[in-house]
Amino acid sequence: MSEYLKLKTHIETIRSQNLDELETKVDLGSNFYAKAFVPDTEFLFVNVGFGFHLQMTLNEADEFIDQKVNHMEKLADKYTEEANQIRAKIKMASTLCMVR
Repeated sequence: MSEYLKLKTHIETIRSQNLDELETKVDLGSNFYAKAFVPDTEFLFVNVGFGFHLQMTLNEADEFIDQKVNHMEKLADKYTEEANQIRAKIKMASTLCMVR
């Protein structure tokens, strides 16, 4: 999720500074970076999952990021609730074992 939020920040920077081109660094993995030059900031490629990237406008990317982050937050809430239910069941089971 942090990568999407970072991208959203970069999009806001591109918009606020009216950047037509951009010089940046790209993480190649394991914190190994390479310089990159973007000659046209009208479009960018967004990782949509499963190794696929889609070319999007800044507005499309912004909307996609909002939806993706919202979806991830809902999943996180769901898994947190499930974990809490499991914890409660374990606590109840351990209490019952102590009583006997």
